[in-house]
Amino acid sequence: MSSWQFTPIALLYLAAVIISLGISLNAWRLRPARGAYTFSVMALSTGIWSLGYLLGFFNTDPAWKMIMEVCKNKIPFLKWSGRIG
Repeated sequence: MSSWQFTPIALLYLAAVIISLGISLNAWRLRPARGAYTFSVMALSTGIWSLGYLLGFFNTDPAWKMIMEVCKNKIPFLKWSGRIG
């Protein structure tokens, strides 16, 4: 028995992941511009968070949900900015 449940809304979350990572890559290429590095890290963090939410939300196994919650909350931007330990 599979612990994954698919709904059409999963496609929206997948689109959010792809768009966030694409924006991050584009901003990373523009690093010499002022604020591009910070924006790139923020967009990457958003993509990682969206991926963690996607994987955690659409799986019914409690152990997997806990792993994804931990991964989702370990966003690199928050560590980089000093907001979390």
